[in-house]
Amino acid sequence: ARVKVTDIYHALVERCMKENIQVTFRIDDIKNKYCANPLDKILDCTNLAKHLRERLESNTDLEYELYLDHDGNLQQFFFILEGGKEIWKRCKGAVLMYDTKHGTNRYGLKLGNFVTIDENGKTHVIASSFVLNEDVESFSWAFKCFADVFQVFLVVFFTDGDTSMAQATTTIWPTSVHLLCNFHMWKNVYQHMSPLFSDRTHWKVFTDMWWRLCKNSDIGERAHFCDKFNAMVAFTRQHSTASKEKVDMQIQWLDTLASRKHKWAACFTWEHRTYGIHSTQRAEAMHSAIAVFCSKQHTILEIVKRLEQMAEEQALKSELLALDSIMGSTIGRQGSVFPVALRMTQNLSGFATLLLNAQAAQLIAYNCTIHDGDGVLARFHVTRIGTQQEVHALGTADRTRLADHGISCDHQIQGHIATITTCTCQFSKCWGIPCRHMFRVMMQLGNSS
Repeated sequence: ARVKVTDIYHALVERCMKENIQVTFRIDDIKNKYCANPLDKILDCTNLAKHLRERLESNTDLEYELYLDHDGNLQQFFFILEGGKEIWKRCKGAVLMYDTKHGTNRYGLKLGNFVTIDENGKTHVIASSFVLNEDVESFSWAFKCFADVFQVFLVVFFTDGDTSMAQATTTIWPTSVHLLCNFHMWKNVYQHMSPLFSDRTHWKVFTDMWWRLCKNSDIGERAHFCDKFNAMVAFTRQHSTASKEKVDMQIQWLDTLASRKHKWAACFTWEHRTYGIHSTQRAEAMHSAIAVFCSKQHTILEIVKRLEQMAEEQALKSELLALDSIMGSTIGRQGSVFPVALRMTQNLSGFATLLLNAQAAQLIAYNCTIHDGDGVLARFHVTRIGTQQEVHALGTADRTRLADHGISCDHQIQGHIATITTCTCQFSKCWGIPCRHMFRVMMQLGNSS
């Protein structure tokens, strides 16, 4: 007799619950496993292997790994995209993002993309994986494939907070910095905490407290982080309209975020060179682009070929962006007449030059007073002049927002402590170029060397 997919799903869930096994599959996974034509799977896997061998024969950099189960079914698959190794080598393993996407093929395998940025600020998918299960073993396999093939040491790795990914990251890259996506963190905070506030005015206050903790990058905030986090917890207890039992349960969850503050709070994460990346948003954007040609009707081979085409388009866009930056710097879009900034741009890429100009253009929006010391060793207190509109270097308005490094004027602390080489905002650590506060100090000192 024909058994319904829903019956199979519920039977498996019941079995998992009895044996205390975490349910990591969905009903779509059952459909893909038991409804897909076995002959189609075998043919697709055969054609895929043939295509991958041909790629490798034409370019030895296009390595891949296939993992089949005892019945010959494709369980896991990893492959490099054209130009991936070269891009990763140029980036020196600075930052990598990984995120998975469901519903991309007829066999229920989850697509995971390894995403980074190049020197032109362009997003690239440099490798991809397909895994049947989203567990520690599967993610460890995919991460190890990446580590073995690319070899360049991974400095910073972003994921969405999935516990299996976190364990796999610790196993494969124990010395790398593992940071959590701000966007996914907020989604979880909203899901857990929003139902506690029936008064949306109180909810707005809570969200303001949360984003201050999340986005304030000044290193001085570390000393006050626990006090401010506890104040947010106390506010929740005082103004929540939910039952005490529910509030206690969600506060307990919130406390787990405090224990991981080094992975998401800007005052801790901005000490790492991430080039402005604080989430897996670029990987999410790639998934949105991929969704155009991925569906539950597609074979793995079809998706691989489309990903290869997308990689070629990304490479072309990066080259055009680099050309645009170079042309901009030679036909009057320098944007800065500050001597030290002009000299710095001689050693920067076109994209970095635009970022530098965007910072230098902001120096006139800040006051600068002596904090301690004297001469070039002096430390200055740099504060924003009210809430005046920002000044944009020509061609950089899209890279400079009405904000102080991601913090809106309403969220800013009372200034930063800066010298000509350092600043407590940590922008220079994160981006690798001077911040607006450092430029303001240089102007204060009349420093042109």
